[in-house]
Amino acid sequence: MTIGSNDVIDLLELSLNNVVAKIFNQSYLSTLNCHAIQEVDTDSGKHLEIELLHMASGLPTARKFLFSNFSKSTKLEKDGSEESKYIIETTVVIFDQLLLIDLLLIESTFSDHLLALGNEFMKDKFNVDLNLSNLSYNLKSQIRI
Repeated sequence: MTIGSNDVIDLLELSLNNVVAKIFNQSYLSTLNCHAIQEVDTDSGKHLEIELLHMASGLPTARKFLFSNFSKSTKLEKDGSEESKYIIETTVVIFDQLLLIDLLLIESTFSDHLLALGNEFMKDKFNVDLNLSNLSYNLKSQIRI
């Protein structure tokens, strides 16, 4: 199946529809740009809280999500500080298929895209044609008519 340079997909577990995704074949991992990322302690244990900025009615709106299932890696920087990286597993709907995806969470206050799909996700599923765009979204629009 062919995918273009960007598309509009759904993140069902996050209740986010029509999310613009950039196809980023220079990156191995898929990424989700978050406004804030932090570990929190709850009555049921450690959770990861993320805050996403998304457009609702033309205005940026913040929404928080809590994950109990996440992986964390810590890297020691040259200056002696530690940098933590978090990955969540979730599902996306693209080309009317429900697919599992691992998302590396990136803390960023501004990005032109919320989601970037990397090679790990696209491998063995999609061929990329950078001259095309929104193929999955166009198919979804045709199905709804």
